[in-house]
Amino acid sequence: GYLGDTHRVHVGDGAEVDVTLRVTPDPNAPPETIGDLQLVLPEAPAVVRIDDEPAIGNTIRVRIGPHRITIEVSGREPWTSEVRVDASAALQLAPPLLWTPAQRAARTSAADTQRAAGIGLSFSAAALLVIGVPLTIWNELEITHTDARIVTWNREYTANCTTFVPATCTPLRAEGASLEASRNTQDTFRWISLTTTVLGAAALGVGLILWATTPTTAEIDAAAHASLRLTPGGLALDGTF
Repeated sequence: GYLGDTHRVHVGDGAEVDVTLRVTPDPNAPPETIGDLQLVLPEAPAVVRIDDEPAIGNTIRVRIGPHRITIEVSGREPWTSEVRVDASAALQLAPPLLWTPAQRAARTSAADTQRAAGIGLSFSAAALLVIGVPLTIWNELEITHTDARIVTWNREYTANCTTFVPATCTPLRAEGASLEASRNTQDTFRWISLTTTVLGAAALGVGLILWATTPTTAEIDAAAHASLRLTPGGLALDGTF
């Protein structure tokens, strides 16, 4: 599976000479001597070495038999192992990569911050809802009561104060002014209560999403690498990067 290498050296009497032989994969090697090594790596800068030689790509053609593989991926601890490649089928390799201590600490800290933000936002939103919902219900009931009284007031005012001004019109005019002021105040409270309720509901949704989507320590560790699993439809790739 490899091309030969030739060196001409001169060895003096009693001397030792070091010779480095470079074996290069043979592009015309017989198929029965070559196998495929398929790597499943995160989408991050990576350096792969097979038998201490750099390799390019996720599918690497190597001679069948044992090989030493070293993988370095950005943000992960280096991984080294011995693998055996057969000619019968490609070897699928998803190395169990681990975050470097600095990367793991940063991701754990980010998860803690997200969790705290989600919890804090959820409780703040719940407080807004506790204020906004009762205020909205009470104010809408007051608006209904005021509107009903305005209808009655219009009927009474039309019946008694259209053509002349008896003594009963003075209190009706005073009540009308009071009803108008109450209705304006209730409209203001309506906007305040509805805005508080809507903001509380939206903040609660965002807070719960942040809280629920915070990765656990196990998920953070699992995100450092990809994993292959066998499904009825074939091999499936799990993991987020």
